[in-house]
Formats: sequence, C-alpha cells, structure tokens
Amino acid sequence: MNKTNAHRKCLFCELPASSREHVIAEWLTKNMGVRDVEFHPTKSCEVKGIQTFPKTKVKYFKTKQVCEQCNNGWMAALENWCKQHLGPLTEKDWPDNSVEIIQSLYKEANSLVRWMVKTAIVFEMAVPRGRKVVPDHLKATTKAGGSLDGFVLFLGYIRNPRFSTYLTKGFPAWKDDVYEENLVHEDGFSFGVCLNHLALRLVRCPDASPLVKPLITPQGHSVVPIWIQPKLIYDKPMCHTFPDFKLFWDSFAAQIS
Repeated sequence: MNKTNAHRKCLFCELPASSREHVIAEWLTKNMGVRDVEFHPTKSCEVKGIQTFPKTKVKYFKTKQVCEQCNNGWMAALENWCKQHLGPLTEKDWPDNSVEIIQSLYKEANSLVRWMVKTAIVFEMAVPRGRKVVPDHLKATTKAGGSLDGFVLFLGYIRNPRFSTYLTKGFPAWKDDVYEENLVHEDGFSFGVCLNHLALRLVRCPDASPLVKPLITPQGHSVVPIWIQPKLIYDKPMCHTFPDFKLFWDSFAAQIS
C-alpha cells in the first residue's frame, strides 16, 4: 500500500480504506451478464458540465476507498437485500411476476433509496474528482440505515436492455415560470442506473415539488415512470415502457415553490 492509500480514510467511517469495492456489485454484474461490457462512466456538474470518462469494463470498475468492516458488513448486507428484492428485475429476461416485485418495493422504498445513495457515493469516488456531487452528510445516514427524506425515486422498463450509469449535480426545474434544464441546488443531485431492462433514477431536489413529464407515443399513450418514493398512483392506466434510457431520464422535472 502506498503512502497515500495508507492515510486514506474509508468513505463511511474513520477506519483506513483498505478494501476494494466494486461500484456495481459483482453479484449484479454477473446476474446481468455484463461483466465484460465496456462503458463510459458519466458525471456532470455545473462547473465542468458533462464529463465522460474513459471506457472501462464493468468488472474492473472499482474503488479502494472503503474499509473491510464497512465493505463486508452493512454494505454487504445492503447488497444482499438488493439481490433478494431487485435481482429478478435485472436479468436479461424481464420476469413474468414483475408487477408483484415492483409493488413490493413500495414497502422497501427506504432500503432502495439507501442502496442508490450508497452506489452513487462509491460511483463518484471511482471517477476522477471534480466538484462534489453527492452531499457528504448523506454518508453517515446511509451507513446507519436511517430514514432518507427528501428523495424522489422512480423506475421504468427499458425496451432495449443495456447497462448505464449517470450522475449529475443539477436537475430540470420550473422556477418563476422559467424552465431551467439544469437547476443546481447545494444539497441536491441526481443518480440513475440502467440494469438491462430496469431503469432507476434517484433525485434529491430540496425546496422543490417533483413533476412527471409524460412521453406521448404515436398511438396517443402516456409513458411515465413508476414512482416508488414518494408513492404515486396514477388515476388512469399508464404505460411504463420506455424506448431507451435517455427518454426515461428525461421524464422528470421539478417545480420550485
């Protein structure tokens, strides 16, 4: 271990960062069948804009910035929870009982938000540093398993399976009747993953109300995400199948009070 690593503390506690953590857990990349897939990690903030980093294989996308106690303790337990509750939705073939699995996630919303925050934190530290995107104070809450308030979490079905990750500091919002494509809040951020057919997006947009931006198909159907946190039930049948991850990502906006 070099001198720099010897003095580096774990992302989530005061112990030395001595353990190498997969950004996307090994069980998940095996379940998806994407361990040898190459992708461009993407991060964005208001200073440097969108940063696309060099291609890497999913199985090599790691960071040595956590301790063995965290990695083999609460983080492993959180991944086991994710495997149990989300695993079938990440396989190449979308499960026949997907509706039941998704409905069960409403009761597990805090654990799913916690898993997304943990993944976003590790993801950010695995790419070259710029301005911080994920607020530091969320690390302690994520580790402790406390309630994570102020988040919007939604999912959708992507017709063409793929693997993708995306982390941004800002989010689209209406403010004083003016639309801002990338409104930046000191305590806000947005993190999304596409895991084969499953798309997930987590947004922290303090002082704002989340809005749905429906996609209208040529047949006149509204395509919208399924909102897990806060729970949102549409008053009429809606389609949750998106042609691609980009359109899913574009299905969110916020309204500043």
